[in-house]
Amino acid sequence: INMVVSLKREPGGFDVQSAPALVWLSNLFGRATHSLVMAQQLKTAYDQIDRELKAVSEIQRSLLPAVLPDVHGLQLAVHYQTSQQAGGDYYDLFPLPDGRLGMLIADVSGHGTPAAVVMAITHAIVHSYPGPTMPPGLVLRHLNQKLCTHYTARNPAFVTAFYAVYDPAQQKFTYASAGHNPPIHDR
Repeated sequence: INMVVSLKREPGGFDVQSAPALVWLSNLFGRATHSLVMAQQLKTAYDQIDRELKAVSEIQRSLLPAVLPDVHGLQLAVHYQTSQQAGGDYYDLFPLPDGRLGMLIADVSGHGTPAAVVMAITHAIVHSYPGPTMPPGLVLRHLNQKLCTHYTARNPAFVTAFYAVYDPAQQKFTYASAGHNPPIHDR
């Protein structure tokens, strides 16, 4: 990969005693050149990974609600910050019949792109359920069944989730938790 050519103007300019030093310098030059090439290749690879992680992060954020609904009797606020560029944190809000609101908070085990992929799968399962509105426990059962059957059975990921339905007409909050922290009641 590397070659060093040493030239001198005068005939017989190199003596036998200087040959080891010239070989040593040539090897050092070759190693330095090789290290520079490897550093550039490594930087290129990291830049590519960084661009891909940013794209995953943007896709992941696009799956989250862009605007919080205005629900009588509730003050809603969210803060979303992953530990890396992408991750398994997830929340969603669903308008339900009769003015009710569904609220899902979930967390996929692990970090980075694998957790973000399972988060996107969770989003797709929740949003693709075609049946009537179910109680929170049945929603989580449906989600668990789909995840376990098709996705998490073959890899070490798991999802904790909290799903609640708020009925503003009755000021009733019904929820179920699947391994997620329970809510804090403030009365």
